[in-house]
Amino acid sequence: MRLKKSELNKLLGKNNVASFWKRLAAYIIDSFVIMLIISPFRNKLNIFYAENVFSMAFNDLRSILLVSMMVSVISLIYWASLEYKMRQTVGKYIMNLEVVSTTRNFDFLQILIRNITKISLPLLIIDTIFMFNSNGQRYTERLSNTRVMEK
Repeated sequence: MRLKKSELNKLLGKNNVASFWKRLAAYIIDSFVIMLIISPFRNKLNIFYAENVFSMAFNDLRSILLVSMMVSVISLIYWASLEYKMRQTVGKYIMNLEVVSTTRNFDFLQILIRNITKISLPLLIIDTIFMFNSNGQRYTERLSNTRVMEK
């Protein structure tokens, strides 16, 4: 059952859907956190490859795929696990935002669907374009019946 915006606000006691700019700031903060998480793995990759990970990426397609997959998996785990357990990531916490379900139940599949496009920047950009046409929801948020609200 999908709730109307006014019903959702009454149910949650909230009035504000998060603005694009606050969400963008939260995403940038989260991206920095993910880069901090990934930094130790960069040194591990250097053990397997004599060159620096970023300089080798231009020379070796296998390395590009390895690094891309590693970043994608860590990113998806980061967003999905934090949003499922705490309904917010570090960036959303700092920006005072939280993920809510527009249905009465909140499950891991919803969170996985809403975050699947974060494994690829082009997919995320396409997904985000829908925010400007559908009352502030990304396409995957519409599919997963979730929203990002001011806390």
